[in-house]
Amino acid sequence: MYEDIKEALLSAKEYIFLEFFIVRKGKMLTEILEIIQAKLKEGVKVYFVYDNFGGSRDLPFRFKQKIRKMGVKTKTFNRIFPILNLSFNYRDHRKIIVVDGKIAFTGGINIGDEYINRKIRFGYWKDGGIRLKGKGVANFVLIFLNVWESLTGEHLDSKKFIKNEEVSDSEGYVISFQDGPLNYNHIIHEVYLTMINTAEKYIYISTPYLILDDEILLALKIAAARGIDVRIITPKKPDKKFVFMVTKENYKSLIEAGVRIYEYTPGFIHTKAVVSDDDIGTIGTSNFDFRSFYLHYEDISLIYKTKSVKDLRNDFIETFAISEEIEAKDIKRNNIFKRALLVVLKILSPLL
Repeated sequence: MYEDIKEALLSAKEYIFLEFFIVRKGKMLTEILEIIQAKLKEGVKVYFVYDNFGGSRDLPFRFKQKIRKMGVKTKTFNRIFPILNLSFNYRDHRKIIVVDGKIAFTGGINIGDEYINRKIRFGYWKDGGIRLKGKGVANFVLIFLNVWESLTGEHLDSKKFIKNEEVSDSEGYVISFQDGPLNYNHIIHEVYLTMINTAEKYIYISTPYLILDDEILLALKIAAARGIDVRIITPKKPDKKFVFMVTKENYKSLIEAGVRIYEYTPGFIHTKAVVSDDDIGTIGTSNFDFRSFYLHYEDISLIYKTKSVKDLRNDFIETFAISEEIEAKDIKRNNIFKRALLVVLKILSPLL
């Protein structure tokens, strides 16, 4: 996917939108900035939003000043200071690229060398994303313009950025949308819940973090009780130990209910995706955890009866084959100290 991203950036003639949670110094950032610098010289406008918490770690010295000097229009999302800001926990977890209103990308990939396996942290890093062309790009234009106006007060006319080009070989439908803490309908949570409740044959879920509320936990158990093939893939190697402990704490009750749990053994799986019944799937930035459902600004693309649904299903099948299925007998009973810690972690799970 990274090669597709670079190709798209190189093709830019009018503008580039970039919105990321994490931006880290390294080869990936250097290569992207080199392309951006070349495009700016050609007259392409570049807008760059990154989260002030996720994007504040391992950034090059005076990064914002450097890219502004290049000509990039940039803004950080939700400054981490003052620390007592009541919206401090509201982070921009989205990863969006839009080029000329013709191509858009989203998924789990941030700007950092581990995401493209040029830096090894937990073994092979497996991530997922989607490239959209044609009318499906318009919603990502609107998502970016919305956050840009909220951060800068600058209103950019969407008509100048939306192309709505037809794609000749397109089939099915794609709907892309955002969610966030100020959307009290919690639409991504509801989409996931509806997919679980309406699955007729199978539903496969990939998430790096599995911190479930009672509603989704119950829905998964009921789906398995209905005879639906419910499978979830999580990492074997964690990047956040406390989150991983809470994730594994959900295993026992799910497995006993008939849900099949797999751990990705080659390394770390960061893909956030769902596929069901060979008809419908989602891929984007939202994990199956409290933060993504209620505290983060997220985006996902829902794909229906497209070739991408089958590609997504096939990727799940290939990933199951190289992952370890967890059985009830594999789950060890926690000692009293770990049980006490888990009680505390469950209480704090909205903040993990």
